[in-house]
Amino acid sequence: MPHNGCVRRGNLWLVGADKVPKRSRQPGVPGRAFVLLLGLLLVCLGLVTAACGASGSSPSDATTIAALSILDNGGLHEIDASIQQGTIPPTAQTTATHLQTVALLTPWPKQLSSQAVKLAALLGTLASTLNADAPDMNKVKDASGYAHAGWHEFSTQAWSYLSGKAGLKD
Repeated sequence: MPHNGCVRRGNLWLVGADKVPKRSRQPGVPGRAFVLLLGLLLVCLGLVTAACGASGSSPSDATTIAALSILDNGGLHEIDASIQQGTIPPTAQTTATHLQTVALLTPWPKQLSSQAVKLAALLGTLASTLNADAPDMNKVKDASGYAHAGWHEFSTQAWSYLSGKAGLKD
């Protein structure tokens, strides 16, 4: 039962949660937190593989795939769709900052590193635009649209690079 704008979730009281619609999830479909945790584990696995000098693919391939999985499952499409309709999701700024961190800290292959820096800049602009008590919706919509488009472009280039290394045709 809400109390002064708070909702109790287990042992936690969430301020303002009574105004946030509950997300429905389909049974058997992993949540975003699970997908991000899985991606983080894959990044760690990639770093361990690189440190141990695994044979076969280059040391950064596993890390690149893991980082792409985090970016691709980070929810930028849903965030942008919501913002374009006039609603800023409560996790939008944090998500943009987390994805910017992934883009900046991943040891990308040299063919992708400049595009990763550009994506990180777009995500940083989105995060900083959202970092206000009353964000300017026109600026937020622009920043969100650019970050969303930049992510699509980067993801397409990165997967094309990886599929080429794997000997697959686009």
